[in-house]
Amino acid sequence: MTVTTPARSVFAIQVGDISEVRRNQSKASRIASEVGQPILKWTSTFNNAWATLLSGEVERGELLVAEALQTGNDTGQPDTFSIYAVQLLNIRWYQGRLGELLEVVVQMAKDNPGLSPARCAAARTLIEAGRDDEARTMLEDELSSEFSCPDDFLVPTYLEGWARVASHLNNEPAANALYERLRCWPSLVVFGGPMVLGTVSYHLGTLGTVLGRYDDAEAHFLQALEIHENLEAPFFIALTQLEWARMLLIRRASGDLVRAKTMLHDAKDLAEMHGFAGVEKRVRGELSESM
Repeated sequence: MTVTTPARSVFAIQVGDISEVRRNQSKASRIASEVGQPILKWTSTFNNAWATLLSGEVERGELLVAEALQTGNDTGQPDTFSIYAVQLLNIRWYQGRLGELLEVVVQMAKDNPGLSPARCAAARTLIEAGRDDEARTMLEDELSSEFSCPDDFLVPTYLEGWARVASHLNNEPAANALYERLRCWPSLVVFGGPMVLGTVSYHLGTLGTVLGRYDDAEAHFLQALEIHENLEAPFFIALTQLEWARMLLIRRASGDLVRAKTMLHDAKDLAEMHGFAGVEKRVRGELSESM
């Protein structure tokens, strides 16, 4: 069986092989240009968009997302707006502007009750908008259902989204349930359709921090940082450094404070360089509190 070039890129990103991703996307772009078939051009463009965003080129990634929207609309691709909406959500997350999309994301979750990641996307956006209590209610509802969702390719996306919410809200029962669900895929890089969401080991680190399993969390963060560095993904590198530093500041073993400050400064430098405003704000807060 021959695996198509776009599909090979998906498989490659899930195992953290960025060289294979780039090779296949270059080939896909060349084929799309040579053949001139509209759906190939559209697919190639939105795939290039998520890869560009992953590399930290936020402005160029947003231009490609807009180009894919135009191409898809002009050629009648039925999934155009869905792909665009998800990628715009990811861009605003990188920019620290996710809260701007609150009404749209919450409505999307209401309109698509069968789309499991939509619910955690709504909860994440509520958090970004400073509405933790509403996100907490959603998390508790999901916990009461034991984080049940359709057994499809979106399961990792669904679980990683709720892991972000549980970690932010410091909810131990949810963290424990999600840790057990995610621990079988530590090296998996989560690919949520047209966007990359980082590696599962990052979430095992944040959840381990909530559960007080600091040594386990440190091992997970080490693995996450290695994967994100191999992906050359500055946003996820900065996030990993931030959360690892937070764990060190909580644990406060010998040398932890110095290590945490070094990581926070490294994360701040990356965030400033690439315009990751939300990460930069959080890092500055941690640095201020650790003084």
